[in-house]
Amino acid sequence: MIFDIIYSLKDFSDTYAKQTGYELSPSGYLTMFIAYALSQLAIIAVYYVFRSIGLYKMASRKGIHKPKRAIIPFYGIYVAHQLAPESKYVKKTDAFYILAIIFAGISTATSLAIDIVYGIPNLANIISGGVPTTTTLGLNSYLLAVLATVNDLTELAFIIFLLFVLKNLFMSYTLKNNFMFTVLTAVGYVVTSTLVVGGIFIFALRNKKRIDYDAYVESRRRYYNPYGNNPYGNGNPYNNANNPYNNGNNPYNNGNPYGNGNQNQPAPDPFEEFSDKKQGGNSNPFEDFDSKNQNGQNGGDDFFN
Repeated sequence: MIFDIIYSLKDFSDTYAKQTGYELSPSGYLTMFIAYALSQLAIIAVYYVFRSIGLYKMASRKGIHKPKRAIIPFYGIYVAHQLAPESKYVKKTDAFYILAIIFAGISTATSLAIDIVYGIPNLANIISGGVPTTTTLGLNSYLLAVLATVNDLTELAFIIFLLFVLKNLFMSYTLKNNFMFTVLTAVGYVVTSTLVVGGIFIFALRNKKRIDYDAYVESRRRYYNPYGNNPYGNGNPYNNANNPYNNGNNPYNNGNPYGNGNQNQPAPDPFEEFSDKKQGGNSNPFEDFDSKNQNGQNGGDDFFN
């Protein structure tokens, strides 16, 4: 982190010099370095505290052995993995948390190496009244190029695998927001170079009840298919071998129970008495309100004729 801050300040000083003709003085470098470092440390501290409290509470509620270990930086990734949903319906890869820990270790080691070789000497130079240069920063050094490349690649791999671990963790406590929480965690990392947003989400979910995904999936299945499977298979239960009235077993002897077995005689309409037809065959349901009388003549109820 020391080298990254000094390198950023050197880049700012060069840009500022091109625009105004003035470079940062040693005191300016030192002041801005302290302010930048304190702001980064504050963000990291917020992430660490929120993440640790959240994981500790979650691990305690789940009954994980020795939940206080969640405050250990690398061990916290393993605790987050243990909090993933225990369901056959949730896809998770046990190797992701291991890979996240491995890449985090490599990234941390290379970052420390860069600070030891290039960062601390330049910070000492600033404190003594000097300013960093291209040479002192080792910007043309092959060693720095290799270390920086390894650091960048391993840090990217660490973030990717950790996001999968956090996605499963969020799924244990929220159905609707787990994907959004994961995306916002990634965006927060791009903006702040820390996982502070993910730490805040873990802290916010610490007292939530864990989701039983097996019970949830089963409840959704019952909701969309309340009658279960068709006991008659995929066929029509009234048109197969299981139909007790098929193959000549009709208790009405294949005849119409309302037509006395006469196949040529249409069956009477069982709803005839509710029909609009009257006995005379008139199908007008509003006949009683017609302007014509029973003899077909106009009655006296037309007020305009």
